[in-house]
Amino acid sequence: MADDISASVIPLHQAPPRKRAKTGAERARAYRQRKKASAVAPAPSEYLIPLDFVTKSFPVSAPVPTVTLHAVTAERPLAPVLLQIAALALACVGLTMNGWFARSLGSTDAAG
Repeated sequence: MADDISASVIPLHQAPPRKRAKTGAERARAYRQRKKASAVAPAPSEYLIPLDFVTKSFPVSAPVPTVTLHAVTAERPLAPVLLQIAALALACVGLTMNGWFARSLGSTDAAG
């Protein structure tokens, strides 16, 4: 074992330096500057995709894909059916246990 029993403790996370609280005037000035900056932002219509973009990017003469339909069979996999049966069995067991416990709370058969 080591003879040195002192351990240095290094904090995992250091707290950020504390900021000085703003005065009411400083907060108001910052709010006005943010409001002015948002008023100068471009209108939302400038962000829209131009109408001619679709016709330039995707020519109209592109071939249309063909879709073939396959017959859908009525077969169901076995796993979902077994899970549904197990769920119903567990529900029946839960209802039986709750009813049995509720009946035992009564002092007489009629109260149960």
